[in-house]
Amino acid sequence: MTYIDNVRNSYPNPHYESPRIRVLPLVLDISVRMLFENHNDFVTNMAVLVNTMGETQFVPATKEAIESLEKVKVEDCDTMKMCVICQVEFNLGMEVTKMPCDHLYHHECIVQWLETSHMCPMCRHPLPTSTGG
Repeated sequence: MTYIDNVRNSYPNPHYESPRIRVLPLVLDISVRMLFENHNDFVTNMAVLVNTMGETQFVPATKEAIESLEKVKVEDCDTMKMCVICQVEFNLGMEVTKMPCDHLYHHECIVQWLETSHMCPMCRHPLPTSTGG
């Protein structure tokens, strides 16, 4: 920070140089001012973000909603090539679980997901929850 103070104090011809640092005054001054002018807002915004993230709760889908999901056989690998949860490709003829939004998943993968979150991992289509969703 010493070199910044030296640059600011040498106005109208700001320049600072040391064996390891060479400052381009205009860019530095603008960057430093922006950094320090917005510093408190940035810290405040990050604190709010961290606090809200800590309060985030995932709501699971109901057991009935999970059990009612349709099971289908993979017939066309061009439409869905893999389960986006585990990243393993589907094989032709494999039985997979279909969400109401038509996204396909391995049964074990989507059940585990829906026991934590009631939304489709690809499009956030919601399934019913015990909280009335």
